[in-house]
Formats: sequence, structure tokens, C-alpha cells
Amino acid sequence: MQAKLLCKTGQLAGKEFLIKKDATIGKHPANDCVLDADIISGQHARIYFDDAESVFFVEDLNSRNGTLLDGKPVKYKEKLGELHVITFAHKFDFIFQRLKVSSERGEKSPAKTSKKIETPIEKTIFDQDDFIVPAIEGLSDGSKTVFDQEIAFPPSGLEGSSSPVDLEKTVRDQDVVPPTGAFETAKDAMQTRIDQDFFAPPSIPGVEPTAQKAPRVLTFLLQVSSINKIFELKEGENVVGRTDESDICLDQSSISRRHAIIRVEKGKVVLQDAGSKNKTFVNDEKIESPVEVGLDAAIRFGAVEAKLVSK
Repeated sequence: MQAKLLCKTGQLAGKEFLIKKDATIGKHPANDCVLDADIISGQHARIYFDDAESVFFVEDLNSRNGTLLDGKPVKYKEKLGELHVITFAHKFDFIFQRLKVSSERGEKSPAKTSKKIETPIEKTIFDQDDFIVPAIEGLSDGSKTVFDQEIAFPPSGLEGSSSPVDLEKTVRDQDVVPPTGAFETAKDAMQTRIDQDFFAPPSIPGVEPTAQKAPRVLTFLLQVSSINKIFELKEGENVVGRTDESDICLDQSSISRRHAIIRVEKGKVVLQDAGSKNKTFVNDEKIESPVEVGLDAAIRFGAVEAKLVSK
């Protein structure tokens, strides 16, 4: 059995490791999966396959910043299924995927055998070489079946029609002309809702029809140009700070441990300084109280410049 670790975002984006039986993860070069980041411990975590239970396990090796499995701290060894998100140091999200390799256990698929049973097939009357189709009454050529004959329609016109029928044509080939006005009536009657430009709901007496539109939902992003990062803001409180516990971690000397708070509520973004040492600015003006921030506003946390955008 094999598994794969893949990091999609952040400083370690693109890192991918194949885990066969047992692998350690950490910053030290002796590890099987080397993560070169300051907040990763020398030996951070371990992923291994247990033959007795036939599953993979993950365990934290007393790392400094911990390991999360699907957002929950790994205190002891945790059993892994087919697909998980494993986070190292509360910052680097890796996708764990269990790979199915049938050849590892030496399993062989049972050979498919097919036994051909030969049974004598008796010829029917239609398989005989000397079978002749009997002549059909009314048809002169006895070598043809009813399907091979050229069947002519009766010489008289169609019932209810004043025009004669072409004997060399079938009913499908006849030129049928609908009565005047029939085509327009049928076209109007057969037009469906799909043919309409729009479908209006049935009107209710005394109630004016109103156009209903789905509410437009914006997703706000904080674009930090100085470190070339983009953070997606969640609904509610987003803490900006220098520590790993912050929602928006800016590991810069001018950033306080808890620098500012960004609140997203009902499509609005409000920025508030959290008593930081180097203050928070909007359009180069220091803010002393909560301020609503619009899109493309220039924001500065200490010396770190950022901008509010949306997707």
C-alpha cells in the first residue's frame, strides 16, 4: 500500500512526497519528507502503514508547533482513511491520499477461463440452398417476397381528398398541402416554454409580479504585496498578527503579535487596530477606531502594505 502527500498553497506549494511504508516529516535533511521552513521541527511528524490493521496512521513527534488532521490536533496516533488534509505547524496544508496498488501484496487476479461449448446447429428452412419463397397471391414474381415487391396504391384518390394520388409515390412522398391558416395555428399551439424568450410565473390576482434575483455574495481577499501573498477573509473576525495562531500571519518585525482585526459582516469589511506598536493605516491615515474599508483601499500594518480586493 502506498500514499501521497501534496501541498497546494503557501511557501511549500508544489511539494509532493510518495509514502510507501514508513516516513518521517521534518526540517532535518535525514527525514523522508523534508519541509524547509523555520516553523517546522527537526522531526515533526510520522506517517506509517500498520500491517495488522491494514491502515495508515499519523502521529505527531512532539513538534514545537503541532500537527492537525482535518483541522483537529493530533495528540496520539490517528488512523487515516482514503483522503485527508494534514496541517503541519498550523500553516502548511498537505493533502494525504491513499493510493491503491494491488501488486504490493502479491495479489493475483484469478485467471479468467472461458469454456467454449460447441453445440450442433441445425439449419432452418431459411438456411437451405434450395429454399424458394412461395409465390404470393396477387404478385407475379414468385422469387420475391412481399417486402421486395413494388406495391402500388389503389388507383383512386385518398379518402376524403379531391385530388388524385400519384400511383408511383407512397403516402409519405405525396405533396400534402395543409388548409389555409392551419400552419400558423399549429405553430402557436405547439410553441413550448423552451421556445419563449423567458418564462413568466403565473400571475396572482392583486399581487404585482416582481423580479427575483439571487443575492450577490462577495468573497474578500487581502493582497499583501510586500510578501507576495493573498489571504481569503472569512465571515466574521480575522486576526492579523505575527504569531502562527493568527488568521493572517505576517511574520515581519514591524507587526505586533496581535496587530489588527478585520471583520467581514453582510458584505462589509471593517478594520480595527488591536493596540499595535506600529499602528494600522488606511490610505496613509492612522486609524484610531473601527473603519469601514472599501475595495482597492490601501492598507498598511506597520511597514507591511496590503490592499483589499474581491473575487
